[in-house]
Amino acid sequence: MADRVRTFVESVHTALTTIHGSTVPYKLGAKHWHANAAPPLIKWAWGDIDHDVAKTQGGTDPSIYTRNQTLLIRVWDDATEAQKIADEYTDEEHVTALFEDLLRAIRQVAGAGNFKIGRFRWITEDKPGWLNRGAALEGFIVADLQVSASSTAPVLVTIESQTHTQTLDPLDPPT
Repeated sequence: MADRVRTFVESVHTALTTIHGSTVPYKLGAKHWHANAAPPLIKWAWGDIDHDVAKTQGGTDPSIYTRNQTLLIRVWDDATEAQKIADEYTDEEHVTALFEDLLRAIRQVAGAGNFKIGRFRWITEDKPGWLNRGAALEGFIVADLQVSASSTAPVLVTIESQTHTQTLDPLDPPT
């Protein structure tokens, strides 16, 4: 079984491709945060885990509890040299647009009430020599990941009767 966080991040990036209009590369795990890369890039890392009661009690695969997973996120993007000549803050605008699209994708995957946005800060302002190019935001979210009662999906069986068939024809008047 794949890690719940990895599945969540992959789903977010699938949604982000549609929302942002292009595929944005990503890395998962803090061990990748200091590796050489180029913008645009989103880096994710596992953070603290807390637990809560299940948000949904019924259904075909009921949850037994909610895993409140903190995810550390670093969003890095860059503008073209021509854009930078026209406006020195264009890197920050690119990062802001990517960050907002990322939040839209997270909301789409997690659901409106199943994630909280934490504090984000401009790490390129704190460490001017940290990046050779672009700008970056760093912060965290807390995603509520439901843990089901079983590790395997339930099997649903539909039984159809062979003695009764009902056909509906919209052109026939009701009798």
